[in-house]
Amino acid sequence: MCRQKNSTGLFCSPCSHFAFSQPQFYILLITHSLLTVGYLHFWWGFLERTIGAVIPVARHRLINTAAKVIIDQGAGAPLYIYTYYIMTNTLQKLQSEPNRKALDILEETESRARHMLWPTMLKHWKVWPAVHSLNFYFVPLQHRVLLQNTVLVGWSGYLSHLNKTGLPEESGKLMTPKEEIDSTLKSRKTVSET
Repeated sequence: MCRQKNSTGLFCSPCSHFAFSQPQFYILLITHSLLTVGYLHFWWGFLERTIGAVIPVARHRLINTAAKVIIDQGAGAPLYIYTYYIMTNTLQKLQSEPNRKALDILEETESRARHMLWPTMLKHWKVWPAVHSLNFYFVPLQHRVLLQNTVLVGWSGYLSHLNKTGLPEESGKLMTPKEEIDSTLKSRKTVSET
C-alpha cells in the first residue's frame, strides 16, 4: 500500500498513481483513430495489391507473406511509430501549454520522436513481425484489423507509457511489469517533489 499522503492529508489509495486522464484518453483516441485507420486501410491495401501483383499469394503464400512483413516492418512500422510520437506529443503539449508557439512544440516533439524511434523499434520487432506473419498468412485482408487491434490495445498502452515516462535506462530492453511500475512511481515522485 502507498504510504504517500494526498492533498487532504490522507494516505493515497493503492491505484491513485494510475488515475485515468481524460485529456490523454482523447489524445490517444484521436491519434489512433487517424493513424490506425489510415495505416491499416491504405497501407495494407497497398501491400496486398503491390506484393500480390509481383508474388501471387495463390502460388507463393509464404514468400508473399515474408515480403509483406519485411516491407511493413522496414518502412510502414517506423513511419507509424514516428508519426505516433509526433502526434501524441504535439497534442499533449498544445493541450497542457496553450501559450507556447505551435512551431516550437512541433520542433520539440519531432526531436523527441527521433530520439525514441530506434529503441522503440527494437521493442516493436520483438512482437509485431510474428503477429503480422500470422495475420498476413492465415487471415483474409478484410479480417486482419481484428487481430491487429487486439494486440494493439496492449502495445498502445506500452507506447503511451514510453511516451509519457521516456525510455528505460537500458535501450532496447523490455521492462518487466515490476520495473514498469517502479519507473512510473519514480517519475511521478520526481514530478511531485518539484
